[in-house]
Amino acid sequence: AKALLEQGDKLLSKGNLPQALKKYAESINTEPSITAFRKRASIYSKIEKYSEAEEDIKQAIEQLKFVKDATERDRQFQELISMRYKLKEQQGKVKEALADLQRLSLSSHYQSEITRLGKLLQPDQTELEQEKEQFLELYRENMAVHPNSQWHVVSAKWFQKWQLYVGFCSPEGNEDLPFSFEFIRGRPEYPGVIDNTDIIELKQTEMIDPSISNNSFNICLKNGISENTDYVLLPREAFMYLFEKYKCLNDIKRFAIEFNDTMYQVEVFLKSVSFCYATEKDLKFELINVSRKEKVSKIKIDVTMAKSIKKPTRVWKVSNSLSAENLRRLVLSREEKYLTGAQVLSEDLTVDDAELGEEDIILIEQTVNGLFLLKDKPVKPETQCLNCNSAQVTVKCPNCSKTLYCSEKCMEAHKKKHKGSCKRPIRRLLRCFCKQYSKTDSDEEEPAPALQKKQTAKSRMGITGLQNLGNTCFMNSALQCLSHTEVITEYFLSGSYLKDINKSNPLGTKGKLASAYAEILENLWRGTSSSFAPWKLKKTLAMFAPQFVGYQQHDSHELLCYLLDGLHEDLNTIIKKPYFEELVTNGKTEIQIATESWYRHLQRNRSMFQKLMHGQYKSTIYCPYCKNYSHVFDPFNTLTLPIAENSEKKLGVYFIFENASELPRKVYASVSSSSTGEDLRRQVAKIMNIKQEEVLLVSVLNDTFRNVVEDKANLQSFSKCTIFAFEISPITRNTLLFEVTVSHERKKSGKFAFPRLVQVSRSSSLEDLHLEIFKKFHVYVKDYSKLKPKQSLYKNHLENPTYKVYLEGRTQKCSVCKELNCPGCQLPYSQDSVLALFDKQLTTLDLRLKVNCERLGVNTQEMNRCTEYPGHYYRDTPRSKAPIDIKKCFEMFRTPEELEKDNAWYCPTCKTHVQAIKKFEIYKVPPILVIHLKRFRSRGYHREKLNIPVNFPERELDISEFVIGPEPVPKYDLYAVSNHYGSLGGGHYSATCFNSHQERWVEFNDSNVSTSREISPTASYLLFYKANNIQELLEA
Repeated sequence: AKALLEQGDKLLSKGNLPQALKKYAESINTEPSITAFRKRASIYSKIEKYSEAEEDIKQAIEQLKFVKDATERDRQFQELISMRYKLKEQQGKVKEALADLQRLSLSSHYQSEITRLGKLLQPDQTELEQEKEQFLELYRENMAVHPNSQWHVVSAKWFQKWQLYVGFCSPEGNEDLPFSFEFIRGRPEYPGVIDNTDIIELKQTEMIDPSISNNSFNICLKNGISENTDYVLLPREAFMYLFEKYKCLNDIKRFAIEFNDTMYQVEVFLKSVSFCYATEKDLKFELINVSRKEKVSKIKIDVTMAKSIKKPTRVWKVSNSLSAENLRRLVLSREEKYLTGAQVLSEDLTVDDAELGEEDIILIEQTVNGLFLLKDKPVKPETQCLNCNSAQVTVKCPNCSKTLYCSEKCMEAHKKKHKGSCKRPIRRLLRCFCKQYSKTDSDEEEPAPALQKKQTAKSRMGITGLQNLGNTCFMNSALQCLSHTEVITEYFLSGSYLKDINKSNPLGTKGKLASAYAEILENLWRGTSSSFAPWKLKKTLAMFAPQFVGYQQHDSHELLCYLLDGLHEDLNTIIKKPYFEELVTNGKTEIQIATESWYRHLQRNRSMFQKLMHGQYKSTIYCPYCKNYSHVFDPFNTLTLPIAENSEKKLGVYFIFENASELPRKVYASVSSSSTGEDLRRQVAKIMNIKQEEVLLVSVLNDTFRNVVEDKANLQSFSKCTIFAFEISPITRNTLLFEVTVSHERKKSGKFAFPRLVQVSRSSSLEDLHLEIFKKFHVYVKDYSKLKPKQSLYKNHLENPTYKVYLEGRTQKCSVCKELNCPGCQLPYSQDSVLALFDKQLTTLDLRLKVNCERLGVNTQEMNRCTEYPGHYYRDTPRSKAPIDIKKCFEMFRTPEELEKDNAWYCPTCKTHVQAIKKFEIYKVPPILVIHLKRFRSRGYHREKLNIPVNFPERELDISEFVIGPEPVPKYDLYAVSNHYGSLGGGHYSATCFNSHQERWVEFNDSNVSTSREISPTASYLLFYKANNIQELLEA
């Protein structure tokens, strides 16, 4: 058979295909082999005998069962399937070829081939619909999180391609699902192999020891990625359904774990743990990924089995106070040694309970001659070498006569360090009985309590990093900024907070949060380590704030708000909070309402945090229907400012001529996020070649005036309205304006044409008002359109009127019928003064067309007709990256905005929910002002980060123009910034703080601390300011 194969190969090389086929057939008949079937199939493929080629490949696959070596068997299988998929593609059997491709090992070549073939596949819409429905059924059946339930992390980028491919793009009917339904652009295409590369931290993944963890656990995810923005979680059953169809390049398997008694959560982010073990000549360091609920005993078993460690072992946690080099020296010495800052871990502990920091190392210690030599407690000073920690001490210091060293060499090496404490012994005759001495006759004082460490020359004084416990950079950033609030830090470090702890406050944590925060401050400011792991605070947060359970990425502002509220309630000195009825505001001035609101706040809230960080803002809600206002004064501890975008666009404005015979025109003006009413009025006047004072801007919604657009008003507050520009005579004190809405008599369909603006003087009569209204509408009446409007013509109209004018319905006493809750009386036609009925500068009237108006010659279709102004058209311009000043953000903060429909306000006057206009203003500012720049924005299902540079001063921030209260406003100096770098996916938080002890700015990037002078206007997220006269304010 082998000889026949060789003869066939020679014939094939000469191009003699028929004879080569004959020899391969003879070889198969003699002894069937994989090689013979494969070579004959190759020839059949070339001469387009596809069915014969497929049969030979099938026979070759059958022969694989005789190959004993598994690796070789798999290699040949891959080759045969590769041949078959190409064969089927040649026949146009794309679907079958794709199925074969998906059976191959997913190398980059085959991955691209799958995508290429998938795009050639003409999907059947019925099949795609079935695929979508089957997936959703499996997902819904298994979406509940149970203990140890298996889930798979899938890139949102791939998943959104799949959503587009199968038509799963609408939230309608899928409100129970957590998936994002952002606006997906592009043409539906085959999504290809499930590829999670964009959410994997490749460098760290390469560092993971593959011999210990399973392949799925070896994958490390990028920090800062968030669910349903960067990745989705699919239950095993739903994922496997997609896997069968598309395969997966890098499967990321995760399990649900119990975080507390009531909550289970999928552990997306595993804990990366450094461990080391001794070989004959070295100490090996490796990195593994483990579950936070994995027991220490399981890690020990896995490591010892993977590394073939036969001796008895125990597990140590070694802190960052011991360098890797020193640890290597101590372990390899094979002598009794004390490990500084290390402890033996109970094997029943979980990884979480062991509180492993990012810089901690797990040491797997092995016995030496049956004994564990490393000690977790210090050897007594007289039996421990001060230089190398050896227990074999034989040499005394000749000066102080204490046994301190194991050799002359160690004594010489330690000479400089020992010099300061080396003193000849002094015989004491008397003792002061008011001083307690230790059992060793030492002059040193008793150690201070844990929460009141003694400040020493080695204390870090705030230049201490916080270790990342697993996506906790958001927490570290907020904590570093808050710790540099010196007045509060001193309040904790001095122990003053202890007397204020309120354990009976149901809104607090019984002092647990305050205690955990005090521990952090003690270690940051009085500790001597370069970094600290804030485990106590992390666990306290998980205990009282379920949103912070686990290790998902969160928002530093959200964390800060919880901290400020929680610490305030823990330290609130009001034991029994009084109850207040709803504040009655009728007949009270703004100052009276604000003062009473603040008084009530202080009666329920008294703490250091309230004193330093609580301010007050005024919230005004305006009902566009009843025109009533509601004022509320509320406290705040952080001030959220919107970011004014510099994007510029063309805004369409309807220009209404004073002469109604001229058709309205739509003109376009260039506006940006910071444009005001005055900017728009100026542009419209220039376009129409009239004076600026002859333009009145009005926002219109549902064919009704909402607001007159004031000159200082920001145009963004009218984004949901249409802007009308009315040509008018310059407004004086003698001017009265009337909005005239248009509706049908006896019809409930509401307004059907845009409102008109009528202008009269205060000396006018009601007859004059009727005439001015007639001038705006006579052009639409056939018999009067070409005639000059005057009183005689209007009187003719009254004989057979096409409309009637009514006053707007009101809840107060009607000025015509004198009745309460009048639905709207008809406007009288008389020589009485307009002032007899109207005294407001802008009043609404309703023009109601008769039912038979069209038979009377009224052209209703013309009432809304408009023309485009020549030479102007709508277009967007690219968003500008030019920096903006923070004062523009303050200006936007006080800009009125209309409430969304799903957030409508209940108007007590109208007795219904309305889309009211809401406005915020700052009334009272605190000594410590925290500004939150609103960089994250949601638009429907789309979220984005605004990387717009915001300029803000480091010193002398003056916001007095934005504070409306009577109290003097201090100027503020910046002392800390919480930064967010990157995008929504893969973002990272850091802190930049001014350290007054070092008199310099310091950058805190988790445990890494460096000197910095750079404050990023693009990354800045939370700004911490203190009043430059803060001491005066506190004393006052």
